[in-house]
Amino acid sequence: MLEKDLIKENCRNYQKNLICHRIVFYDFVDDKKLTSLYKEAFCVIFMPYNEPFGIVALESLAAGTPVIGLKNGGGYSEIIDDGKTGFLTGFDPHVIADKIRFMQNDEEKYKKMVKDCKKSAENILGIKLQILHSKY
Repeated sequence: MLEKDLIKENCRNYQKNLICHRIVFYDFVDDKKLTSLYKEAFCVIFMPYNEPFGIVALESLAAGTPVIGLKNGGGYSEIIDDGKTGFLTGFDPHVIADKIRFMQNDEEKYKKMVKDCKKSAENILGIKLQILHSKY
C-alpha cells in the first residue's frame, strides 16, 4: 500500500470511528469547493513540521478563517500572527483544544480575528504582487 493510500485509509477509519461527526476528512477538492470549505470552517488546524511556505495558512486567512499552526513549523508560522490571526503552538492536543475553546467563548475576539485574517492576507498578497510587478 502506498503511503498516501495508507493515509487515506487511516483518515476514513478515523472519520468512521469519531464520536464527533463535525470533523470531516476530504480527498482532492476543486478550488471552488476548497474556498467554500475555508469559509465554512470555524478555524483551520495546520501543523506540518517543516512547510517552506504554507499556502493553506494564507488561503485560510484570505477566507477570514483563523489558523492554529505549529510554532516554528516553517514559513507559514511567519504568516500566522499569534493571538491575532490564529495561534502558534506545539503538538499538545489539550493546548489546541484550549485555543479553539478560547475562540468559541469570546465571540467579539473571534470576530476581530476574522477581520484581522482577511486584512493580513490582503497585506501579504499585496506585498507579493508589488514584488512581482517590480521584477517583471
